Amino acid sequence: MVLEVPPKHAEIMRRTYEDLVEERKVPPIEAAEPARPVEIEPSIEEPVPERGVEVYRGCEIVGGKFDYKVKIVNNSGYVITNVTVSVVAYPEDCLELAGDSVKTISRIEVGGFRSPLFTFYPTRDCVQGKIVSTVSYIDFKDQLHTVQVEPYLIRSVCDLLKPLKATTEQFDKILEDLTKTGQEQILDWNARVLFTKAEKILPAKNFHIVDCDERIVAGDFIGTIRGYAEGKYTGKKVAVIVTITGPETGRHAAVRVDALGEDIAMLPTTIDELAESIDSWVCLRCGAPLDPEQVEELLQRRPVRCQYCSHTLTIALYLR
Repeated sequence: MVLEVPPKHAEIMRRTYEDLVEERKVPPIEAAEPARPVEIEPSIEEPVPERGVEVYRGCEIVGGKFDYKVKIVNNSGYVITNVTVSVVAYPEDCLELAGDSVKTISRIEVGGFRSPLFTFYPTRDCVQGKIVSTVSYIDFKDQLHTVQVEPYLIRSVCDLLKPLKATTEQFDKILEDLTKTGQEQILDWNARVLFTKAEKILPAKNFHIVDCDERIVAGDFIGTIRGYAEGKYTGKKVAVIVTITGPETGRHAAVRVDALGEDIAMLPTTIDELAESIDSWVCLRCGAPLDPEQVEELLQRRPVRCQYCSHTLTIALYLR
């Protein structure tokens, strides 16, 4: 029996056959080689290097005495023992060490720290010199290590003063008998702003402000502040005269600090302390220093609050 193929199906079959014939005329394509697997080396975490034993030092004035601390931080991987802190040198002509110059700590655990304290009492109204100390300890291999602590420069006069009141007439007469020295510097601050800072800094540095004078002459600001104090221990008198001049609206001013006193050794340090403070960022209400973070906030035009008097400060107050 012969089956008849419908014309439509026959046409489809014919085209399929022709396509097969045409495909056979095309040369065969070589199959690509299978890709080799990429070998990935396992990641190896590098060990964090040991920070070892770290040593810091600092000093603060508390009630007329100097508290010197050495902080030993054990960031090694083992317990350290027989930790010894030794004060090797200090300005003995103006400081007296209370207690022993060597302190021993039996052990410091991993991640722990200790901060032995050494107290110094000033014997003069001018304290200047370096405190030098060392730290030694024994590791888990019974090896002795010695660390040289960075010397701490201690320099202070103003902290060892007390305000001394005097009238303008009395002050003028006192100046006649005092030795004088001075220093002048050019600062990128507005003259009036510097004058405002100086008004707050002198009382903060234990000077009684005898008198102030400020005026504008031919577009220039001229201000003078005079202060008076005496040493807590020797009673030696010291006077300061701060003169600030510069354009009323500019950010360029000359600051001259003159110091006069009965003890000439006190004068250079007094000038350095005042000049450094006048050139720094301080609260314009109480004269307290601002933290670096607060200064950065001000430079970003954000208001900050003084942590001592709670006064709100803005950059506009400093950039007149």
